[in-house]
Amino acid sequence: MIPAHLLGNMWAQEWDNIYDIVAPTSVPSTCDLEAALKRQIPNATSTDRGQQLEAAKALARYGDSFYMSLGFDALPETFYQRSQFIRPRDRDVECHASALDMDANLDLRIKMCIHIDADNFVTVHHEEGHNEYQRAYRNLPFLFRNGANDGFHEAIGDSIALAITPEYLKQLHLIDTIPPPEADIPLQLRAALDKVAFLPFGLLIDKWRWQVFSGQTKPPDYNRTWWALREHYQGGGPTRPSHRGRLRPRRQSPHPRQRSLRPVLSGENLPVPVLQGHVRSRWLQRTAEPVQLFWLESCRSQTASYARNGGLATLADHPETNDRRGPSGRQATDRVFPTLVFLA
Repeated sequence: MIPAHLLGNMWAQEWDNIYDIVAPTSVPSTCDLEAALKRQIPNATSTDRGQQLEAAKALARYGDSFYMSLGFDALPETFYQRSQFIRPRDRDVECHASALDMDANLDLRIKMCIHIDADNFVTVHHEEGHNEYQRAYRNLPFLFRNGANDGFHEAIGDSIALAITPEYLKQLHLIDTIPPPEADIPLQLRAALDKVAFLPFGLLIDKWRWQVFSGQTKPPDYNRTWWALREHYQGGGPTRPSHRGRLRPRRQSPHPRQRSLRPVLSGENLPVPVLQGHVRSRWLQRTAEPVQLFWLESCRSQTASYARNGGLATLADHPETNDRRGPSGRQATDRVFPTLVFLA
């Protein structure tokens, strides 16, 4: 089996990080988008935090300008004031990119730790696609302020990503000339390393989660089942044999929200088993059971809406969250979270 880390991604969910190793040499190379961005964005390589923030905002404005060219309004100025564009200095955070609709109206934000490179260029277009969709349905009844199915939101961002073509890059003056048609081959290869390689991963992680939630896979078998699925569908194994004793399921963003990855691939709208229960944050930190770990993001997102007493605004003592404290100055660590009910 191929050790997962050799494919350029800890979970081998995408292989585009090894593009430079497998890129064809008999066709014209693609443009170096990262180098072009660093030439065009002031202070793109600066180590000063203020300049890093301005460079990150400049990258985000590419996505904003793209949607404006389609006829959408510019993102509100609060987007640039309140979004997380770079990693904070005073705390650890989850840097997996996400788009946030804070007030079901116009307080739109993204959460990223932006680096000036090609991947982040695509990601800001994707995430701001979520924001545009959130703003578009803000005046609808509450039950209609969501995607048509679990994969619809993601499809918008990924569809926009397909529009990042050499022609688009030339319009932005990131490249001077459009490469010849032969240069499409490396572009298609890069897309395949990203999207086609994801197909078996998206299937196996949903199968594993479904088996856990349904009780088909018991806690002692979590690890064995995980790696059996990895080997069967991906042909990949752990980084070294000793890691078979440690469970490392990917915390994909849709999973903490009880969403399936399969609709992202196929458009299906599959039901998800119902879970409910009370969760204590200290217990959550020390548990090793993956289903409970998947609750983490839900706890974090639900807390802001449902838990106001005693300043309980986040999983305060978890290293991935903001360090918020209650009026008494104490971190809310022992309070019981509200019951989390996940509906199919």
